[in-house]
Amino acid sequence: MSNLSLNLSERQQAVLETVIEINKEGHQPYTCQVARRLGTKGHQITEKQCAYDLGVIIRTKGTGVFSAKLDSNPKIWIYQEPKGAA
Repeated sequence: MSNLSLNLSERQQAVLETVIEINKEGHQPYTCQVARRLGTKGHQITEKQCAYDLGVIIRTKGTGVFSAKLDSNPKIWIYQEPKGAA
């Protein structure tokens, strides 16, 4: 499923693309890392807005993004390519 058919706002699309990009680099980002990367790309987004968008993204079917909270550490955002998307 393409990112355009997921019914996400432009900001949410940018957040999703950033999470996918960071995960493809071999990292599992925290919310603050996603917000910081978006800032370097020229987007104006707060960490709180980013957290909200990530919450929407993980509840949207077909994104392949889920969160994990290990011990007392902040949540990490993991992208797993949907099966059959080759």
